[in-house]
Amino acid sequence: MKENCLNHTIPNFLLKNFRISGTSSGIFYLDMVGTINQKNTKNRSELFNLKDFYSKKPLTELLKNKPHIEINPIFKKLDEPLEKNLDTFIEKPFSTIVNKIIETKNLNILASEDLCFIKEYLMIQFIRTSRYKEDVKYLGSKMEILSINEISRLIVQFARNNCNASSPRVNSQSREVRQEAQRIRLRLAYWKDPDFHSAEIIDKNKRDAFYQKTGLHEKNVSLLLNETQSPFILPDTGVTLIDDSGSIEILLPLNPLMCLKFSGDTEKITKIADETSINSINVLSLKDSFKAVFSDRKKYLEELWKSMSSVN
Repeated sequence: MKENCLNHTIPNFLLKNFRISGTSSGIFYLDMVGTINQKNTKNRSELFNLKDFYSKKPLTELLKNKPHIEINPIFKKLDEPLEKNLDTFIEKPFSTIVNKIIETKNLNILASEDLCFIKEYLMIQFIRTSRYKEDVKYLGSKMEILSINEISRLIVQFARNNCNASSPRVNSQSREVRQEAQRIRLRLAYWKDPDFHSAEIIDKNKRDAFYQKTGLHEKNVSLLLNETQSPFILPDTGVTLIDDSGSIEILLPLNPLMCLKFSGDTEKITKIADETSINSINVLSLKDSFKAVFSDRKKYLEELWKSMSSVN
């Protein structure tokens, strides 16, 4: 995988809502170090959906050696792989709901079952993204597929560069080499055996733990309508979790003018006319992203980064 490739777990139907006006697949991005550029959402070498690394095994086979996992009942095609189940039971139904919301700018047209389903989508989106973020944190940023020979070469090279037999730190240096060796080996294992990540996504216990941790069952779904000149931006994780001293709110942008909010708020629709509020939300989205945020407006991303830099 190329290092300049941006990775995401966002369904294409959401990603396209943030594409540049007048283009079929162009989108601007801002990354964590302030790089602002344009990517083509259809070019796999530029913008890569991590779903392609899910296990290709049918769910029954995936769970064969994992008897401790109780499958989330939302996944019903046990003879199909995870990606097919996500497409059929998560992304397509959610796409239909999103289109209704965008067309009407209203949540009142949704049935209670739809609102519950939105929470299911949110949970899946968070679990599949947070799992990957945790893996990459440990494995390192270079997630290329490595051969056994390349692994051996990298371990030897790291040892030569970081160990000095005459140094009083030789024991800690040896420990660092062992840790690096483990990280390098895991890069190969991760891509050769993606079952672990896929199994977590379908694990009902993981689902229940997320609901309990966030209090999602009790949270209301509301719609934020952006009436300013500043757009909502889309984090590469698809969602932004805000934990304010244990009070958790979650944001899920739908397009530059609409964003779903999961909180204790009772108002179903909130109109935002204050650009400061929009900018604050977008700053949180960047900070909570894996690597970047997406937008249809390059100038806004430039202004957002400039304002963040001036504060820091």
